Amino acid sequence: MPYSQTRAHRQADHTQRTGLRLEPFPGVFYNTRDSRTASAFIASSTEAGTAARRATDVLAGLPPHHVLRLVLPPPEARDPGESGRLLRAWLSRGVLRADTRPAFYAYEQRDPSGATLRGVIGALRGGPHAYSGVAPHEDVSAHVVDRLVTTLAGLRADVEPLMLWYRGTGTMAATIAAAAERPALLEAVTGHGTLHRLWAVTDEREIAAVQDELAAGQAVIADGHHRFSAHTRLRERPPAHARPAGFWDHSLALLVDMEQHPMTPRAFHHVIRGLPLDAALRRLGPAHPHEVCEGTLSSALARLAARHDDRVALLSDGERHCLTHLRPEPGGAGLTDAELAARHFLPRLRSGSTVDSEPLGSAEDAVAEAARGGGCAVLLNPPGAADIHRVALAGRRLPRKSTYFPLKPPLGLVMRVHTRPESRPLKEKTMSHPSPDLTAKHDAVHVVVAPPRTASTAFARVLWNNPAVGYYAHEPFEAAYFDGHGPEHAWESVRNAVDLSAVVGAKSGNSLLIKEIAFQAGDRIGELLAVATSVPVFLIRDPRLTISSRREVKRRAGSTLEFPLAETGWQALESHIAHCRDNGIDYVLVDAYDFRSRPDSVMSQVSARLGLDFDPAQLTWEPRPDLTLSNHRTSGVDHFFTRVLNSKGIEPPVETVPELTEFPEDGGLRAHVSWALDLYQQLRQDPKRIVPQS
Repeated sequence: MPYSQTRAHRQADHTQRTGLRLEPFPGVFYNTRDSRTASAFIASSTEAGTAARRATDVLAGLPPHHVLRLVLPPPEARDPGESGRLLRAWLSRGVLRADTRPAFYAYEQRDPSGATLRGVIGALRGGPHAYSGVAPHEDVSAHVVDRLVTTLAGLRADVEPLMLWYRGTGTMAATIAAAAERPALLEAVTGHGTLHRLWAVTDEREIAAVQDELAAGQAVIADGHHRFSAHTRLRERPPAHARPAGFWDHSLALLVDMEQHPMTPRAFHHVIRGLPLDAALRRLGPAHPHEVCEGTLSSALARLAARHDDRVALLSDGERHCLTHLRPEPGGAGLTDAELAARHFLPRLRSGSTVDSEPLGSAEDAVAEAARGGGCAVLLNPPGAADIHRVALAGRRLPRKSTYFPLKPPLGLVMRVHTRPESRPLKEKTMSHPSPDLTAKHDAVHVVVAPPRTASTAFARVLWNNPAVGYYAHEPFEAAYFDGHGPEHAWESVRNAVDLSAVVGAKSGNSLLIKEIAFQAGDRIGELLAVATSVPVFLIRDPRLTISSRREVKRRAGSTLEFPLAETGWQALESHIAHCRDNGIDYVLVDAYDFRSRPDSVMSQVSARLGLDFDPAQLTWEPRPDLTLSNHRTSGVDHFFTRVLNSKGIEPPVETVPELTEFPEDGGLRAHVSWALDLYQQLRQDPKRIVPQS
């Protein structure tokens, strides 16, 4: 097609043609200062699947803006549109950003072993195979499609691309190679060190060349069959219900040239719980002869792979392994091992019994799970790439959960969003436990919330010295967070707050001070702020210092240096401040650096905001190493509070700020610190921050 045609003419021409049609679109990404900071918020498909199968709260410990909060809504979320409103609230707050122009996105994935996958992400036209050029190769589960239809209709967005293979001529590969010469638009790490990189392709010549290469071919879906089916259902809805109109005509998709990156399918294996190996062999009978494999599971798997063309499966209970013939049916020579197993082999094992069965992607995991369930595992060879293409292009489908592909893009790296806002506002989460009325006992209630290691206890000690502050509740939600106590335990500790007259001397008032750590308060921040009678105070400090300090305290205590990223407190703090902004709650921000550099100026301003008188004498005190503050750590030396309890006043900030490179990359810590630093610098610009006066 000559390039002299206008973009509109080229689009109209392609729209009339059958075959693959990939459109550029404006991607939506996490809005981060560092291109790799998105690692804290995205999820591999394996991580998403593991979270979905968890029996406990699947969202516990995730950052407030993690992509799984969009696709795995909490049980109490009954409105399917809530996830969509949440996503658009993130866009409006700047958590997410939309590209300013439509683009293709060149994508590269590289795992720690060096295995690499490259392709182009765009909006892929859907429809029947004869029209769209898209061929599924695997069956789907109706109830999963039903759930996805509901989820996608509420979300009005694609957060995870389909993955498809096609046979290219090198055009796409050249486009990706040219893009990879530029700095990446976005980088992220998932799992055990898999690197994902993304580049925008906006040059119309390059876009047209890729479109022309795709238009001449067909593609087979490797991953995303349920999402493809859900899009089909949404596209086929009556116009009045197919909201937003036209959006479901396309799907977010990654196209991979199999000439550059051959398909590497792996097999799903089957866990048969409650059926021991001997009983399984008896049930199969002489129609499926078997032979014993001596040695380890690894050697048995090697024998299975070596006999790929012999139509055999491996049965194993972890201790014993048997190669068993799948027995092709008459006229079934063209069937894959997965089809033979689904038609005859697995039904024989399940018949006349209440045995439980499920597919797993790892042979080792399947065998271990079967052994735990008193059963055996059925391990299969994967179909070859040629088998998958032959099945798909012939219009057949393999049984669901027949294949999986280890290399695929994560959720949330780039999203396709229908950005028209809804008129309905974001629903406020209903409090699951009412806040107590504390005003009957206390003249005022002051609340201080902070990430750990932000000098929050030293800040509280200054307020202890105020004559009007008579009671102190130290981190009441600590035991609820670490020990699993309900919120009533936290409020009971508030009602039994420390009488400060026994600690610092006589008091003229009975106001209550509650100091809490952000991640311990978590989603209960609404309950906590509801009891405050003055503006809440949020403390911040350079996260390179707060996080390194937490690791150092854990080292001194003889504990592991690793902890959930949620326990840095920065995700929770971001969520808490957003809660205040969204609900019109006034607040005060104090940087620990300012507080420790100019405590007199900062505390005089804070005291005025809290309705308290300030005296510089409140900045000094007698050491109290005998005090126990934690309601979780109640014995031994509490290294978190040793320094402040032994101090005599506010100590100036003299710590050396560590470099980002000093934080390990494992587990996403360095990327998380980088993201938190970005948030800290933004909060430093907040007009509600207390600025020391000269």
